[in-house]
Amino acid sequence: MQVIFLIGRLMFASLFIESGINHLTKTKQLGSYAKSNGVPAAEFMTFLTGVMLIVGALSVIFDFRLLYGVLLVFLFLVPTAFMMHAYW
Repeated sequence: MQVIFLIGRLMFASLFIESGINHLTKTKQLGSYAKSNGVPAAEFMTFLTGVMLIVGALSVIFDFRLLYGVLLVFLFLVPTAFMMHAYW
């Protein structure tokens, strides 16, 4: 059963690690897009959210301070859903 949970954590976290790496390597491009959506200090926020995603995902993978890691991912997802993906 432990292996199944590990595989699940790896699959879940891989999405956020990939996105976090993109945030850190393409800060200027993603920052421009964020700025066009009204995000204040867009490039800095892009960098910060990249760090949040990677740290949160690594926390989930290694089951270290899991609550804090999940909170970091949550704090990224909720504002992003409303600011960057406002389809409503």
